[in-house]
Amino acid sequence: MKIFRIIYPTVIFATLVFFMIHISEIVTFGLCFLNILFSLMNLLRIKRKDMPYFKWLFVFLLFCSISYLWAFSPHLVLWVIIKQQIPIYALCLGIIVFVYNRDDFDKVLRSYYYAALILLLFVLINVDIANIGSSRLADDGEGDLWNPNYIGLYMALACYAGYFGIVKSQVCSKLFKLAFWIITLVMISLIMLSGSRGALLAMIVPLCFKQLYGNTNIIKTGIVITLICAVVYLLVMKVPVLYEIIGVRIEELFNIFSGSDDGSGDDSRLILILSGLIWFQDSPILGVGINNFRVLSGKYLPYSKEFYAHNNYVELLVDVGLVGFLIYYSIYFFLIRKHKRMNSKYKAWFMGFIVFSLIADFTNVSYYEFSLQLLICLLFCSLKVDNFKNRKEICM
Repeated sequence: MKIFRIIYPTVIFATLVFFMIHISEIVTFGLCFLNILFSLMNLLRIKRKDMPYFKWLFVFLLFCSISYLWAFSPHLVLWVIIKQQIPIYALCLGIIVFVYNRDDFDKVLRSYYYAALILLLFVLINVDIANIGSSRLADDGEGDLWNPNYIGLYMALACYAGYFGIVKSQVCSKLFKLAFWIITLVMISLIMLSGSRGALLAMIVPLCFKQLYGNTNIIKTGIVITLICAVVYLLVMKVPVLYEIIGVRIEELFNIFSGSDDGSGDDSRLILILSGLIWFQDSPILGVGINNFRVLSGKYLPYSKEFYAHNNYVELLVDVGLVGFLIYYSIYFFLIRKHKRMNSKYKAWFMGFIVFSLIADFTNVSYYEFSLQLLICLLFCSLKVDNFKNRKEICM
């Protein structure tokens, strides 16, 4: 048992690498099995107060599975559960079981950061350097590996993982901190070149919320947030290379509200969302089956293929109805309620990441998205660390 716990951080690291870089599905599922095995071996050692995450995940996955019975296309239910949800949830369960104190938490954060470093090197090696800046990074249609939105989000969360797991670590030397900030600048550059609006939000929202939360100096807070927004605006809207990659995409987002026809890509997303709200009314309680939004979009919308909703709220309302929707989002009510009792100095960051996650769900289908599910898992881990710290202080 102790030996497996010693080697498990390596399993976490390897799983993260294979999730970020889709090298081999066979290896990924093998690592998934190891995560499940570790969870089962340690499940009986988990205290009752640490069980909410397990209960939530079990109930949501069970309801998704049961939706097979009334789904329009049952094979789509099996596909998303087996290929998407189970591998991601297995890793998250393993991490929840593994993390007990701050040292364990830092190991997980560092594993994510180092895995993102491998992804960073992999992207830089495989992308034609001469074409960087002429289009969105990795926008070459070669699959999920080259999905610029995923790459941007991985890098954004890696910056924070490195900051909390390395810079704020007691064992971090000045040289290591310097290396971290240099690498962070490279990662931020990659985020900008990815053209991912979600990744940009991942960088900005927690940072701004940290300034707002519990800060009584309104003038200072306003100045800091204004400066952050001004710097980002000048970079993405005034630097020609960045404007062509991400500035245009931000303008397209605002075109939805202004009524302009320029943002055709975002217009199509709006159609998916509005259509989904109509389809939800036909099966409001149980939905049409998990991952079956695609069936409706392929049947009723004038597209050449089946699309997901690009919005987690609408996707879940259509797929699993109000019942599944409330089960899934109950996790955020729990986290928000528990955060009020936290004594950690990272309390503001904690709430900032919750706010970001809820905002990100407007443009992502997150119930099977790797980074956002891992973020929920890490928020739970931070609660465990805070509980451990409180128990330790009481004992002393």
